[in-house]
Amino acid sequence: MLELIHPHEAGLFWRQSTADLRHAVETARKVADTFPDDRTVQRAALWHDIGKVESQLTALGRATATVARTLRVPRSRRWRAYDEHGPRGAVQLEALKCEPLVIAFARYHPQGAPPEYDVNVWNALLAADDD
Repeated sequence: MLELIHPHEAGLFWRQSTADLRHAVETARKVADTFPDDRTVQRAALWHDIGKVESQLTALGRATATVARTLRVPRSRRWRAYDEHGPRGAVQLEALKCEPLVIAFARYHPQGAPPEYDVNVWNALLAADDD
């Protein structure tokens, strides 16, 4: 799956935590089982959570941020960054000139597919992202 990362993208990709790297590769592998010849779909799976890099939260910090959001507790800057990881990741991917599907899936997951994207592809991406 690492062959899906372009050289100019590697610096951002490797900033992820070990757990996020593992999740990215596992998600891309699951999608590759359904779309073995579609590198763009596989890349969308690989990059979908890249925005979490900005929050720099540990697993405990992420769990706390999720509970705080659910309880409507005021959240710190880092908790908000975690909550906004989709749009933040999309901005990073736009800067890298990634494919539109890669950017869109980062921005909008876990919501349904925007009208310009194939629902079957989008649903396969969502199913692969089973965290």
